[in-house]
Amino acid sequence: MVDYLAYRYNQTVTKGGKTWHKGLVAVVRPKAFTDGLRAAYHDKYKTILGRNYYSQSLRGYCYKRYSDDNYYSDCSSSQCLTLAKIGLDMPDYNTVGMYESNRFEKVLVTVEKGQIKNPELLRVGDQLLFAGSDPSRPLRIGHVEGVYSISDAPQSNTVMEYQRFLNNYYAQIVRSALGELLDIDGDYGELTRAASVGVFKYMCAKYYGSDLTPSNPNFYGATKAAAENVLNSEVRKHPTFGYILNGVLAGRGYDAPFSGSILSQTTDILAQFQRDRDLPQTGRLSAEVWYNLFN
Repeated sequence: MVDYLAYRYNQTVTKGGKTWHKGLVAVVRPKAFTDGLRAAYHDKYKTILGRNYYSQSLRGYCYKRYSDDNYYSDCSSSQCLTLAKIGLDMPDYNTVGMYESNRFEKVLVTVEKGQIKNPELLRVGDQLLFAGSDPSRPLRIGHVEGVYSISDAPQSNTVMEYQRFLNNYYAQIVRSALGELLDIDGDYGELTRAASVGVFKYMCAKYYGSDLTPSNPNFYGATKAAAENVLNSEVRKHPTFGYILNGVLAGRGYDAPFSGSILSQTTDILAQFQRDRDLPQTGRLSAEVWYNLFN
């Protein structure tokens, strides 16, 4: 969290002769949020991590498929519709609506240069509100992130290290998929997913002769068929597949290491992922596992 808060704060906007940071400005919490609801929020939100495509116009398709068989959301709909899914009476607010709604209460954190000085006040399900680019909004609020998990252990930078790995070793593939390199922000969203799929397809074409297009972010029939080759033994031959596996698992909220290998920790996490997706809990790779990781 420290790295991400610093990343947001270091972004600035200049408009009308004024310059401000796009850092954290407020924290709100759903009222009467119990530990049971926090656990439900964590489990439900996990299902959309890395799955949904960003869209404001299609933000209502967070938990229901759009006509193209994909899911869509923006920052605030991801949060509000998750809270509604677990049983709260929660409209699909935008970020300002969340700040102004009486369905949330303010969390009295102290913020200095974008960092929370008393993070012990945070709870799972709290909503971190950040300044955006519109000076007319209250506190210039324009973005929100939910607190997905809290641990006393040192926070993993796996997603950030994974993004650096993709940029450093597969820059051409990343650019062909995105038009630019990834921001090193620890945010596993649409862009990091698309870069991951691109590198996965490139590896399958290089080593198995698969006819796949790295710039196409879909992971469906042809890619799933190619993924039948990418089993545990292939990770030992081609560690890039291990980095993709661990990076995507970390992006989906699992405590995966930054490694090109399938460590015992990875095996345990993979079995947990399989359980969460109602797959056989083998702790081993299969085409079905890869398909579920990317969809």
